[in-house]
Amino acid sequence: MRWNTSKGYVRNVEASDYEFLYRMFNYPDVKKYCDVVQGSNLAIFCRRLTQDPRGTYIIENGFGRSVGFFLMIMAPVFNGMCNAFWFVYAIDPSYRRQGHATAALSFFASSNNTDMPLALLIHLDNTNSIKVAEKCGFRKMDVGVGTKADGSKAIGEGLWLRGF
Repeated sequence: MRWNTSKGYVRNVEASDYEFLYRMFNYPDVKKYCDVVQGSNLAIFCRRLTQDPRGTYIIENGFGRSVGFFLMIMAPVFNGMCNAFWFVYAIDPSYRRQGHATAALSFFASSNNTDMPLALLIHLDNTNSIKVAEKCGFRKMDVGVGTKADGSKAIGEGLWLRGF
């Protein structure tokens, strides 16, 4: 499926997106900020994303070129007090600061027709993602140290929620 955003499109991942995902996860800042791959073989991780596309999306610009990815994962927040949809995304460095992340996050946030809150775990030095979160209606939770989806402490990260 393919959906319109204000800057282009969001679509389900396909097998042909493997090379794009592999390249994206190899950018140094994506390695730093998107730690969902830690402890995994990157090639296997990217192959699994393309083989089981539930919750994995490709962000395209208005010309249909892949410019980023978006992962949506349902997991506990606040040490299991409730579930949330956790979002992980990255934009290709050549297409950053053009509104693609804001358009995609706005699309997914406005498409949430559940009672579950939406969550982002953002490194405190990632000012661009903090701006995207604020534009899309997320607010920083004052929980001191962030908590990851697995309940472990996230030093230097902040928890941003919408709908909580």
